[in-house]
Amino acid sequence: MTRRAALGWLAAAGLSPGCSLQRDSRRVVRLANWGGASEDNEFTRTVARLHREFERRNPGVRLEVEKIPGSQEYATKLVFSHISRSMPESPVMDASSLATFADNGLLADLSQLTPGPDFAWDDFWPNVKGMFAQGRAQYAAPIDFTPIVLYYNRAHFREAGIEPPRGAWSYDQFLAAAQELTQEGRFGLEMPNWIPGWITWLWNDGGDVLDPRGRKGSGWFDGEASLRALQWIADLFLVHKVAPTLSEAEATGVDYFAKGKASMQVSGHWELVGLQNASGIKMEDIGVMPVPSRSGEGSVTVMYGAGQSIAAQAKDPGDAWKFVQFWTGREAQEEYNASGIAVCGRLDVARSAAGRRPRYMEGKGTRDATDAEFAAHAVRERKFVEIVPSCRPPWGATVGDYVVVETICQKAMDKVLRNNVPVAAAARAAAQEIDRVLEPK
Repeated sequence: MTRRAALGWLAAAGLSPGCSLQRDSRRVVRLANWGGASEDNEFTRTVARLHREFERRNPGVRLEVEKIPGSQEYATKLVFSHISRSMPESPVMDASSLATFADNGLLADLSQLTPGPDFAWDDFWPNVKGMFAQGRAQYAAPIDFTPIVLYYNRAHFREAGIEPPRGAWSYDQFLAAAQELTQEGRFGLEMPNWIPGWITWLWNDGGDVLDPRGRKGSGWFDGEASLRALQWIADLFLVHKVAPTLSEAEATGVDYFAKGKASMQVSGHWELVGLQNASGIKMEDIGVMPVPSRSGEGSVTVMYGAGQSIAAQAKDPGDAWKFVQFWTGREAQEEYNASGIAVCGRLDVARSAAGRRPRYMEGKGTRDATDAEFAAHAVRERKFVEIVPSCRPPWGATVGDYVVVETICQKAMDKVLRNNVPVAAAARAAAQEIDRVLEPK
């Protein structure tokens, strides 16, 4: 290394030629989350600032963040890190894959740790906290989550003279609205073949992917209620033509709802972040409602969430436990949750979100919401809070192989929507394959 290069390296490291490199004696707590290299935006700066605040309050501790690219690979890589005894002390846990970790003893039971004076399990939504529990064991503290809801474009509804329901539409009411909203160059609905988005249609028609104990698919995914719901979903695309087919969506590569080319969309709270820079819809025109049910009564939906956990192999979980309590505490969550990517796992922060004027992305920075945007934001956040009690956890929270089940179900619907395979035949073959996957090893 040349002297010039060495001086450049020292300057970048914040050192001078005359100083000595001192070893950082602080205890390290490694955090894990999904994602690649962080972008420089307000959200990542907020996270970094909160991490530094934790270190300031705990001067003997240093945080190291390990980003694992690819949400699908995240769980796999964490499992391998456990096998190699290098699992980060405090990984973020996706409720959709919790069972894989809980069933194999990879996570510490947080209920056995003594909480600090400012931490209480009752501060979290009961059903959200329950996503990260099995029996009496609590494997993560909730950070945030989202119900799957039905988004709608208020401007399109106004044009069509359609009044959104106070609660949930029945399937017939939803279809009538979707047909009325579908016109030249615009669909009533955008819905990809994505099982987290359409499993709610099965639930709200009395069906399901698995039996109540999560042991088999036969009699459930191919049961009468599920077949009725699956056929209804297929008809939206193939018969009523109120949604772009999978081939149309792939060929255009368009986000129909964001471009104003679809009036409704099934998605989660995270959708609001991407819609901030959308060209076809305004933030003040975005509304949400519960997903429809067959009768319009008793709508239920699925929720997906993230929680902060502690690895079972952590040599000293004390510092990691301090971080979990800090990160899921009210002070940190009020700042973290301002990004709007999800509903906060804490009752107090979630319920106060409607009253906080959001900041929306603009270019590389952010701006305060306008009065009209703020008013629409308040209505949306209150609606999300109303929907939470009807939320059910994803099957992956209790069934370790559920990620394989999801793939089987998606492929079955692909055959129906792309190749016109009869719903009953596709569902029967999928149910049998699910049984083989879930067969006791």
